[in-house]
Amino acid sequence: MKISYTRSGGVTNIRIHLDLDSKDLSAQEAKDLENLIQRSLSGGVPDDASVSPIPDDLIHDLEITENGVTRKLRIADSAAGHGLQELFDFLYSKAVQRVRKSN
Repeated sequence: MKISYTRSGGVTNIRIHLDLDSKDLSAQEAKDLENLIQRSLSGGVPDDASVSPIPDDLIHDLEITENGVTRKLRIADSAAGHGLQELFDFLYSKAVQRVRKSN
């Protein structure tokens, strides 16, 4: 599974991006990520999720490719439910880890 994640917007509009391949994770971490994705997307996404009525809201762009099928999602932080927030937190922490390792 390949994941492309971007978080932008907010007060400072700092953009952070992560490209992640589950092959690069430990077996347990890859399984945890897959379970997290299934839980976070199982409830569906609100129709108006891509619209951010709140000034300075964070915007999450997520692209998941698995078995040749790509799912794309653009959602405002304020419209994301708890499951999606967990997924975004996980991906954001991975992105920050990579930035720290590269410095």
